[in-house]
Amino acid sequence: MSVSTSGGDARELIGPEENETDFHHVHSLPGDRGFLFHPHVDLGFDSIHLFTGTERREILQIEGQQLNSAAYTSGHIVFMRTPDNPGVWAVPFSLEALEVTGDPFLVIPEGTLPTVSPQGDLAYVTNAQTNMQIVRIDENGFPTAEIGDGILGATELAVSPDGTRAVVVVEGDNYEIWTIDMISGARQLFMFSKDPIENLAWSANGLNIVYNAGMTDADLHQEIRAIDGSSSSAIGVRGNTPNFTRDQGTLVLCVWNEANASDIGYFDLEDPGHVVAKSSSGASLTARVNGRCLRTVGPARSGVPRAIASITRPSPIAGSTWWTSAATR
Repeated sequence: MSVSTSGGDARELIGPEENETDFHHVHSLPGDRGFLFHPHVDLGFDSIHLFTGTERREILQIEGQQLNSAAYTSGHIVFMRTPDNPGVWAVPFSLEALEVTGDPFLVIPEGTLPTVSPQGDLAYVTNAQTNMQIVRIDENGFPTAEIGDGILGATELAVSPDGTRAVVVVEGDNYEIWTIDMISGARQLFMFSKDPIENLAWSANGLNIVYNAGMTDADLHQEIRAIDGSSSSAIGVRGNTPNFTRDQGTLVLCVWNEANASDIGYFDLEDPGHVVAKSSSGASLTARVNGRCLRTVGPARSGVPRAIASITRPSPIAGSTWWTSAATR
């Protein structure tokens, strides 16, 4: 999209092709020579494209790799590459011919998130792992006690319904889930995977967890595991933010339809299959149940819920806290 520096309506310069969802990390080349960007396809981001203002072209693709944050500096395009030989990479690039003139090479092993200043200086992040410290807070939002030690590489936390346990995703050479005793702070490795793990959630009875996993968009799926390790199952529904309904019989999540747009859907765990409740705008949604952001209503086990979902958001009206809209059948 393009918009005047004076403001006004945005106009589309170029749109996604049939197999693309959207574009990421747009970077302007010097001298108004065009824009670098990463098309989002089923396999993620394996290429760098250029739009000159009149023409679009692919300038680099590395199959099986994820390329991000492409930017131009000093006769090169720098970019972040994962998962093999990860780091900040560069490839020679002619600003006059607008084409790659050599082979990619590694510049900064393990470097991430490269960015270039208007003067051409390169900045990047090293050792981007987070160090999560779990703390207790009082009703006023102030921390009162630390629980266990800090966890290097932890990216997200989900506390069990009774508050006695938690699960944490830790990123390193693998993606790991650890269980944590919320009283003693003791933690134990629960499972690990080569696939990224996101959006942990508990069942209401505290016996199972669910999350979405997958190395690429095409591989994205849901996994359910018993917290005692006795069982696990994979559900081939492409989507994210899965959550159990209160009766544990249905999985509610954001699913991607054939047009790669986000819809609210559910998966019947007793009678496998899923039905999509179309969103009004096709925008990204977050599925959360049990009164958080999304919940099913109607009879608990009536086959198909009378109302698939009610969406609760912060109110835009001064003096009000919440407003709710319902998607009914």
